[in-house]
Amino acid sequence: MFGNISKILEMKKKAEELKSSVASMKVSKEYLGIQVVLTGLNKVDKISFAEDFFTNKSKTEIEEQLNLAIHAAQEELSEKLKAQFAEISGGLDLGF
Repeated sequence: MFGNISKILEMKKKAEELKSSVASMKVSKEYLGIQVVLTGLNKVDKISFAEDFFTNKSKTEIEEQLNLAIHAAQEELSEKLKAQFAEISGGLDLGF
């Protein structure tokens, strides 16, 4: 019985560590000439473009490519978060 309590307390401690780690995390992803930086809380921190990015592109193309770049960065963030959750949960599938 006390063994389970100590495991729960240990997971709680690791979850608190993860929470502070996630808050300070940043993920940077370059996609189609667009650099997107997200925080661990999935907020856009920075967007930058390659020098020639806007050359010969329509407004629609720019909007679509920006959308794809943001989604690519979100996917990378999601994978990093899954790995960290798996580490603290001892490999349990928590549905993240």
